[in-house]
Amino acid sequence: AVVSTQSGHYGREQDAFIKKLDEKQAKDVNNLSLQHKSEAIRVEKIHKSEKFAHDRKEMKENHEQYKKIKKEAHEAQFAAFENYQKNELAEQLKMIEGKKQDQLAKLTAEIKDKDELAKKEKSTDCDSALIPLL
Repeated sequence: AVVSTQSGHYGREQDAFIKKLDEKQAKDVNNLSLQHKSEAIRVEKIHKSEKFAHDRKEMKENHEQYKKIKKEAHEAQFAAFENYQKNELAEQLKMIEGKKQDQLAKLTAEIKDKDELAKKEKSTDCDSALIPLL
């Protein structure tokens, strides 16, 4: 009878030991699982951070490119406007120069007409002066 009690006690201790061992292994597995999850989350955060940094760098480069293109476009637009103004001014100067030439020709013609008239008047005066002498 004593042997059976010892064997029963030994069996319960073994069961308790096995149960504790199972619980410990379950905890270890659970802890490992949590560590893996934690590591996975950490790695994911690093990847997200790297992607964010990369995206931010790319956005900054794109913005710099946009500013450069915008500046070039503005400069081209300004140069085109300046060119337009120069051409417009040149056209106006040509028109003014043409009007001056027309006025000069008109004045020259008027002066010639007056000279002709004066010559005719002189010759008429001379003819009138000679008539009484005849």
